[in-house]
Amino acid sequence: MKRVLNYRAMLALVGIFLAGAIVGGVATRAWICRKAPRPSAQEIAERHLQRLVDELALTPAQVERIRPVIGAFEAEIREARQRAFTGIREIIREMNERIEAELTPAQREAFSQMCQREFARFETFLKGRHGHGKGR
Repeated sequence: MKRVLNYRAMLALVGIFLAGAIVGGVATRAWICRKAPRPSAQEIAERHLQRLVDELALTPAQVERIRPVIGAFEAEIREARQRAFTGIREIIREMNERIEAELTPAQREAFSQMCQREFARFETFLKGRHGHGKGR
């Protein structure tokens, strides 16, 4: 009997520890994401150019020739990211369909609501990263 109580107490402590770790991790990530605004595409391009200047000792003439090259590829990179996210959406949709096929009707309802929340969170993430604001 004592072993069962000790086992349950240990299990409860481990559960509390894991819950605290998860909540702490999520809260920290949310705090960091809110504290540090994402740089715009222009800022990323300028940082990349500055890194080239610093590491390759580019001359001013080289900088002036390379800057438009980086700028020309900004839109292409943005489009590639958008295609990647579109592909991810499709993969997730297919995965969810296969999961749903294994669930009971009650689980399907809960899963549907869970998927809607996740999709909304994903869309918010995409809008924040690639949507409106700061020239993105």
